[in-house]
Amino acid sequence: MLNKLSTDELSSMLPKKFNTKYENGKLYPYKGAILSLTYHCNTDVCEYCYARPQKILGTMGTEKFTELLTWISGITDFRLLHFLGGEPTTISNLEDYYDIAHKFGFHINLYTNGKFKPNIGELLKTHPASKYVVFHYEPLIFEKFDGFKETFFSNIKELSNSDKELGIIYMIHKADFAASQEVIETAQTYNMELRWMIAPPGPKYDKYLTLDQLKSMRGEIQKFLLETVERGISSTVDMATPLCIFDEEFLLEYGQQLNLIKMCSPYIYVKPDLSTQYCTQLPQFKTPPLGSTEDLRSAILASRERLPEIRKKIPFKECESCRLFNVICQGGCHDYKFYS
Repeated sequence: MLNKLSTDELSSMLPKKFNTKYENGKLYPYKGAILSLTYHCNTDVCEYCYARPQKILGTMGTEKFTELLTWISGITDFRLLHFLGGEPTTISNLEDYYDIAHKFGFHINLYTNGKFKPNIGELLKTHPASKYVVFHYEPLIFEKFDGFKETFFSNIKELSNSDKELGIIYMIHKADFAASQEVIETAQTYNMELRWMIAPPGPKYDKYLTLDQLKSMRGEIQKFLLETVERGISSTVDMATPLCIFDEEFLLEYGQQLNLIKMCSPYIYVKPDLSTQYCTQLPQFKTPPLGSTEDLRSAILASRERLPEIRKKIPFKECESCRLFNVICQGGCHDYKFYS
């Protein structure tokens, strides 16, 4: 039982911390560089989306993108870019961004809702900078747009015939697991990593699942995860989740295997205008648009200094007396600490 483990034994369950120090004058930023190239979206129906309240920021042009990669190269040798949106495949000259990234020696992990044309599919399949493609599975989009689901699965099938690594994200934003079986089937059929997350509250999103609702879904969530184990599917929770939604026996046996034990590490999220945030959902922790390598370095270091303070903030009253809190659990996504 977790309640019988010592603090040191609990702490040992956390993944190994990444290196935050300078090496040869360079930083090692967690996850690489996380960039929203555009806030435009070809669906714009996901109420939980962090980008919806900020659509006025538009698209990061190639000149700004090139300048940003120059700054990133000046502070780190970690060559991974995450392309977020909005929907990055809506950018008409997306290939230019891949070409620029390739010249700088970066690889790209692109997140998409899966509704892109064959020319984009060919780019993602063949470009040397393309490494990962992660598909966001959202039944609401399939319901709202005719032919969307067919295109989504067609694009997955086409990319599965390449050397690119594929993932599928399943967002839990209501107490309904009706779609979980299709997500599992898709991940197994196309050898995709299955990422899942609980949609957190945000500045404009108040329909999130409460802690009590999440606890009531315990059986369904654990059954879902056990099936990924049985089928040999690689799965991970994409954002920190309250560990009290799991049975203690389940957490002890599968917590590390399923990457359930997760606390946020500091990263910098760059928006289309080159301003930054500590997290996609926390605009209250932002900087003005960057203007230099030193601006970027300062933003990263400031986020690392602020994170311990944010982590101590209590998200739910139950966390006050929980011995797991701030040892192996942060009470879920940090957004709960500000918006719930």
